[in-house]
Amino acid sequence: MKTDLQLQQDVMSELKWEPSVHAAQIGVEVKNGIVTLAGEVGSYTEKLNAEHAAQRVNGVKALAVEMKVKLANFGTRTDADIAASAQNILSWTSSLPTDAVKVLVEGGWLTLSGEVEWQYQRQNAADSVRYQSGVTGVSNQIAIKPSLSASVVKSDIEAALKRRAAADAKAIAVEVKGADVTLTGTVHSWSERDLATRSAWGSSGVRNVVDKMSHGPSLLRGRRWAPTKHSPRPMPGRARWRRVHRHHLGHVRREFCGAARRRSRSGPGPRAPDFAGLTDAFPHLPSH
Repeated sequence: MKTDLQLQQDVMSELKWEPSVHAAQIGVEVKNGIVTLAGEVGSYTEKLNAEHAAQRVNGVKALAVEMKVKLANFGTRTDADIAASAQNILSWTSSLPTDAVKVLVEGGWLTLSGEVEWQYQRQNAADSVRYQSGVTGVSNQIAIKPSLSASVVKSDIEAALKRRAAADAKAIAVEVKGADVTLTGTVHSWSERDLATRSAWGSSGVRNVVDKMSHGPSLLRGRRWAPTKHSPRPMPGRARWRRVHRHHLGHVRREFCGAARRRSRSGPGPRAPDFAGLTDAFPHLPSH
């Protein structure tokens, strides 16, 4: 498991690697695996890209965002101009029903409201307007119309988890109350957490997904040896070396003894070999 210092260095390196982010303007603090990003960025798009870059780093348990968007003079727009552009973009978004989403802009902060049938429509609406120039933030308050029973939603989500993450599906529990879904259990990375939440949102009628999953160790860490019928317990390095060489020495002794017996049957021959030289060649082995 990474220390807080290692995690901080990895997040800073990932921010420098992201070309759309000015890493020098962003401060990174880490405590108990929780990463805090602070500073000023030039646009809402840069803020989102910094968040995504931090989430890509393995070992990040949670992310706190304290960055502020400070628009340059040439990037400043009136609220009326932003609202008109957002409404025009939404009208050209093919996945959204006509006039299903309403727009409110205050101080550059854009709020979406209305009702759609699917989560992907809700997400498409926010994605289509968040990258406008002059936008300092987006609040997605679009509701989803419930259309299926809780049992059907639960079975659909569990089936999706099994299809997409068979190794971890059993570690994630799904609870459905009305149109609200609660996910509990253990995940090992941000990608697994995102996969589970997207699987939940992918079911028709889901209005809200509550993420109560905890962050566990990596799948490649923390595994201990478990005895099986075909896998004996591995020996320490030195014991393994002694065993291999003892086996080799025994094989050589058997070869010498066999040769001596063959010579004795065929008549007088050279004296049986002395094993002292062999023992000297393997000083770490006990004498027999």
